[in-house]
Amino acid sequence: NPATGKVELNWQTAWKQPSIDMAKTIFDKINAREGTIYRSDLFGTDKVWGDHLTYHPLGGAVLGKATDNYGRLHGHPGLYVIDGALIPGNTSVNPFVTITALAERNIEKIIATDL
Repeated sequence: NPATGKVELNWQTAWKQPSIDMAKTIFDKINAREGTIYRSDLFGTDKVWGDHLTYHPLGGAVLGKATDNYGRLHGHPGLYVIDGALIPGNTSVNPFVTITALAERNIEKIIATDL
């Protein structure tokens, strides 16, 4: 806020709904295949989805489609994608370890072959 010189968070719970919908799509498939059900005790009484956390949507420059298998963007030599944009879909949990491992793998290959 320029008037106060402070950072203010303006977040509406409804803005999480698209991420919740994506996570639900994945979990519905898992539950149907595995015969499992949703827990309703994690986020309060009879609440399956938390609205106080982020469901980590991913994708946008998917590995092997927008990029090669090491994050090199097709048609743009020297431009690399090394983050969660490489991962299609939504893991529904914090994907930082997966992103870190993928980034380390990719950067080692890029340094060895491109630089």
